[in-house]
Amino acid sequence: MLNNGKHVLCEKPLTLNSKQCSELIELAEKKNLFLMEAVWSRCFPIYDVIKKEIESGNIGDVMQVIVSFGFKLDQVDRVSLKRYGGGTIFDLGVYVLEFASFIFNGEEPTVIKAAGHLNDDGVDVSVSATLTYKNKRTAIVLTHSIVKLENEAQIIGTRGTIKVPDFWCPIKIELPTGKVEIPLPKAAHLFNFYNSAGLRYEAIEARACLKAGMLLQDILYAVRFPFTQGELT
Repeated sequence: MLNNGKHVLCEKPLTLNSKQCSELIELAEKKNLFLMEAVWSRCFPIYDVIKKEIESGNIGDVMQVIVSFGFKLDQVDRVSLKRYGGGTIFDLGVYVLEFASFIFNGEEPTVIKAAGHLNDDGVDVSVSATLTYKNKRTAIVLTHSIVKLENEAQIIGTRGTIKVPDFWCPIKIELPTGKVEIPLPKAAHLFNFYNSAGLRYEAIEARACLKAGMLLQDILYAVRFPFTQGELT
């Protein structure tokens, strides 16, 4: 698409390794074209609520983020087979990592420790990772394709906690002062996946970027730090 002069909104993961990622970004810059990884979560209005709540100081200093994402997907080829770029890191890990990155303003962790399990095809079916940041801050991220996890994010501060159910496509949030809900826009048709009417937010964001003349959306860079910590081949 880029080679044919087309702007691109690319489904996650943007690529399967750091070399491909760098090449794609360089091509977009060379062609003077828009490139955005489709991390639709960032476009949900609830993310603005989270940001404002943290900036207000209502929960104090954020010290801990805990986020899990898991469904029974071990029989789904695109998740379970290596030749399709399978694995929970590529399918679900994008979301838990982008959430941690969002809360800590894109800061790179100083230490990443991870453990997990592989299936017979050499694809990860579960990952538990601890991301250590400066000033005694930590994020714990979990992915799984054999069991369903809580699929919730918690942002724990020195004065309170924010809970975000369905954090990858949230329409409500639990604050220390109460709950906030922003219903999805009404859709003319049914969707296959949960809260997919929220894809409208992503489309609106991409359109706004194009109208503003932006070429590489900031959302893309927010989830690139894992590639800077080590090569994925």
